[in-house]
Amino acid sequence: MPCFLRHEFDIHSPMMKTIVQLSIIMLLLSGCHQLSDTTSQGNPSGLTILGLDGATWEIIDPLIEKGELPGFKHLKEKGSWGNLQTFQPTESISIWTTIATGLTPTRHGLQTFTRRIPGTDRFVPSPSSDRRVPALWNICSENGKRVVAVKWFASWPAEPVNGAFLSSRLEAEDSDPRTYPTELFKEIDPIRYQTTMDQLPQPPLPGKDSFAKPADVLQPKERVSGGPPMLIGQNEVKSTMFDDTTVWLAGKHVYDKYKPDLFMIYLKSTDRVQHFLWGAQTGDPDNPRITAEADAIYGWYKFYDRIILDLLADPSRIVMVLSDHGFQALDDTPNPFNVWDLDFDRILEFCGILLTDDTGTDWARTRCYSYRPLPFDRAVEYRLNLKNREPEGIVDPDTAVSVLTAVRDTLTSLKTEEGIQLFSEIQIDDISSTLTCSLDNSINLDQTLVFGEKRRGLRDMIFRKGLPRGIHTDAPSGILAVCGPGIRTGNRITGARVYDITPTSLYSLGLAVADDFDGVPLISIFEEKWIEHHPMQHIASYGTRMASDNLTATQGDLRLINELRALGYIQ
Repeated sequence: MPCFLRHEFDIHSPMMKTIVQLSIIMLLLSGCHQLSDTTSQGNPSGLTILGLDGATWEIIDPLIEKGELPGFKHLKEKGSWGNLQTFQPTESISIWTTIATGLTPTRHGLQTFTRRIPGTDRFVPSPSSDRRVPALWNICSENGKRVVAVKWFASWPAEPVNGAFLSSRLEAEDSDPRTYPTELFKEIDPIRYQTTMDQLPQPPLPGKDSFAKPADVLQPKERVSGGPPMLIGQNEVKSTMFDDTTVWLAGKHVYDKYKPDLFMIYLKSTDRVQHFLWGAQTGDPDNPRITAEADAIYGWYKFYDRIILDLLADPSRIVMVLSDHGFQALDDTPNPFNVWDLDFDRILEFCGILLTDDTGTDWARTRCYSYRPLPFDRAVEYRLNLKNREPEGIVDPDTAVSVLTAVRDTLTSLKTEEGIQLFSEIQIDDISSTLTCSLDNSINLDQTLVFGEKRRGLRDMIFRKGLPRGIHTDAPSGILAVCGPGIRTGNRITGARVYDITPTSLYSLGLAVADDFDGVPLISIFEEKWIEHHPMQHIASYGTRMASDNLTATQGDLRLINELRALGYIQ
């Protein structure tokens, strides 16, 4: 992979921006990033997937028109591009796992950002061990392809692959295996201190007229207020974390070392800046604060564009750039909350099954609690507070079936004022002492729940989480752009879905497509002659894998919980 452009200067001034643009043009002309026509019926040397969380054509296209994103422009002119349809709820963990598996969240198992530690009020980030099916990196590894996967969403603990795996949790306070091979962590760990994040345009400080200044020196274990921006909250960051600039450097290092057939890398800063600054791109250009906010958004797209130029410099590879969703303004969204925001413990509390005190759940008087919400399925798993299993269990195992039946009967009686059952279906699992309760499809937050003489609005039972300026509740489409050998040029893609990425990727690598995928290969992006020379292979299924219920708590959990809370994903 060719050298990546690193700019060791402040790019805030107009002069520096002009120099950056001229430098890119000169490099393109000189050949360092010469982008040639990649049309070919031959086999590509590999596939690169660049995942950009929250990236949207709404930002990209105007910047292309201004001549500021030559990489994205090349993808559209010399490849196939279009919208990538996503699904509701737009929980990034479930969408990125769908992108990597070709299956719905119901089937792959990762539906929520956090998991409850059984019998406690503590939640931890959902681990990759919750995934019940092989991912693209597993399938390729098992079929002889060399793989490098970098920071994919919910990919910790790291998984063994034929190549290298940098998990989603690479911080010192996290637990091994952070990488595969495990010893690879020591090799990439120093890269975290090579951050150039402070050289990107900084956003204004919240509620102030002054603008954040880049940190002169990033000291280990020191929280820097105001810069580098957007890593945890709008102006909260730990300098010891891997940010997108160092994730890219680590990914490039491992790519150069392993020379993979499949290279997957996930970057998240577009999602972060847009959550906090969305709307600045269409705001008053004469307002210095709005302009600074817009520049903070644009800075990340320009950074990613330079990565794309670097990736496109190898014409033998297929390059796929995609995002999980687009963005919308909070002020333009009448109903930013939905039924998947329900606090299912409050429903149990409403009907006397779960009790609380000043510290949270009163486990000494609680028979059942919400164990795992299933937002994609509009469902929840309730679990008994069982003796000898939960830390403060009170339900005797000998009476578990009768208690489950009693809880089911109570939940069955819950109806709205219109007489609609809250849960249209309740399934009992005797082995795990759980109930899976599916919300009726007509249930919405504007309805009132009735239990005997008690009434309570469902909107009073949601998690009251703070929401930033930009959200994606209504599932605006993400982006998809593909360029390389055998890919049609200047081709507008229609109807592409997040389910289609894994089958398309396998087909491009010459591997069989499973008949049980929820997606299909996007054949329309390939040239007809290329398709003739590469007949599609099929396999019934790539099977399942055993998910683990064992949850490992690490010192890094709180960091991730705080990040999710700052973004409005959790309470």
